[in-house]
This record gives sequence, structure tokens and C-alpha cells, in this order.
Amino acid sequence: MFHVKQKLSQDLNVSRETISKLEEYIALLIKWNEKINLISKNDIPDIWNKHIILCAELMKYINNKDVSLIDLGSGGGLPGIILSILGMQNVTLIESNSKKAAFLLQASKISNFPVRIINDRIEKQQIECDIITSRAFASINQLLECTKYVRFKKFMLLLKGPEVANEIPDTKDFNFQIEQSRYSPLSKIVLVKHNNE
Repeated sequence: MFHVKQKLSQDLNVSRETISKLEEYIALLIKWNEKINLISKNDIPDIWNKHIILCAELMKYINNKDVSLIDLGSGGGLPGIILSILGMQNVTLIESNSKKAAFLLQASKISNFPVRIINDRIEKQQIECDIITSRAFASINQLLECTKYVRFKKFMLLLKGPEVANEIPDTKDFNFQIEQSRYSPLSKIVLVKHNNE
């Protein structure tokens, strides 16, 4: 755990105060996880490595912290809440499960920035943002289907597993760039852009 915090501090310039907020978020997540399934119970002992640093790594791709970001199928707030705690100032979380949305409402209070929570289905939205994020929510094809309702101007950042290359659809509308996570051999980051860019 110490090494992960050191990596956050050195690689991503995360302050001690922000690490304290991440610890507060983890404590809340563990408490709620006893009642509703936010993350696997097996992941809790290694939550910093399996969840926190992988979500935090997305900050490397975001140059401007006041761009609008929508996290699809937010669940336990990974990565949306983490990105807000790390300084993203305009985060919206979409989560259809009302119990998970209630958790997100509590977790959002840890951030220094307001977080908008939409407790509804993605298909009922007609909104636009700069960046879409998602983790462990849906296949890439399903996520691209979601862009009919939640449109992005800049790019999508998707946290995916090692077999993600098999998910990349054959389409001329989007460009896909797969990058290996610096922190886990099992984690890939997929950057999706409109092909006209």
C-alpha cells in the first residue's frame, strides 16, 4: 500500500491531502460493500493496486481538469469518483441502480468538486461531454452504442482487461488506441476517438 501511495505521489503528483481523501473514499466503499456489491470482496485487501491506481492512471490522458467528463455505469465510482477526488472539476456519473447511486451520492461528498449523479438508464439521456470514461461496465460495442445518447467531443477512456483487442469492432467511425497500464500487466487503457479527428 505504501508503494502505491508513493507511485501516486511521484508519477501523478498526488498530494498527501488527496491521498487522505482517497483513503476516506476506500473506507466508505468497504463499508457500503458489505450491503451492496460495489467491488469483489477479494479485491479489498489489494484495493490500491487493483482499483485506485488503475483509475488514477487515466489522469495522464487528461490535460485540462475543467473539461466535462461522464462516467458510464459508475457502480462504485471507479473511475469517476477517483477522477473527481484527483481534481476533475466537472464530473457526471450515470448509474441506473438506485442503491449504487445512493453510494455515489455519499462518496461524491469526499471530493472538493461538485459531482452530478444521474440515477437513470443511459438510453434515456441526451447529453454531451468532452470525455467519456468507463470500467467493467460493458463491451466496447455496447459502449459505442451508448454514444447515441451520451455524445463525446474529445475521446473515451476505457479501462479494460488483457483480451481487449478481441473487443475492438471493425468500424470506420472510431479510432482505437490500446495502451498497456504502467501498473498492472492485466490492465489495458483504450483511447477511442472520432475518426474525423
